[in-house]
Amino acid sequence: MMKQNKTMVAVFAFVAGFGVATVASAAPKAAAAPQWSLVSPKEAAEETSAETSGAYKEPSEVLSKDIFTPIIQVLIPRIDAPTKPPFNVRVEVKPFGNFGVDYKSLKIRYGWMGLDVTARMLQYGKWQGNAFIVSGAVAPAGTHNFKVSIADTAGHRAEADMKVVVLP
Repeated sequence: MMKQNKTMVAVFAFVAGFGVATVASAAPKAAAAPQWSLVSPKEAAEETSAETSGAYKEPSEVLSKDIFTPIIQVLIPRIDAPTKPPFNVRVEVKPFGNFGVDYKSLKIRYGWMGLDVTARMLQYGKWQGNAFIVSGAVAPAGTHNFKVSIADTAGHRAEADMKVVVLP
């Protein structure tokens, strides 16, 4: 296994309705958990087919448009470097002020079709404070786009993009 000597951190802030996004990344660690399929080859093929055929539909979920929206930070996987399976996922949520995180409001959707993979992620992930952590994910080689959304305890919902480039 190769050791990385350099860690790059990229930060983008995301607040729904204001066009600012926070996505940070850090070097991934070796997965200790068993591997599991975040996206199956069939789902990846269906996603590619829908995207190229024009079958894509905008998500119907309406996001909060106020300044109190939580900030979502996707720390792992890195947005600036491809990864090989198995890979880890770490998403942190920073609610505004004294609001808490509504953990049950977490939604993770895959690709243009918006395939809901929330249950899959919850099955293999866990909350540690305001960070959602998943270990040992696998996906077919290619670029995979996810939308992560969550609300705070006052109902302010935020959304962030998570892009995973998987090498063969």
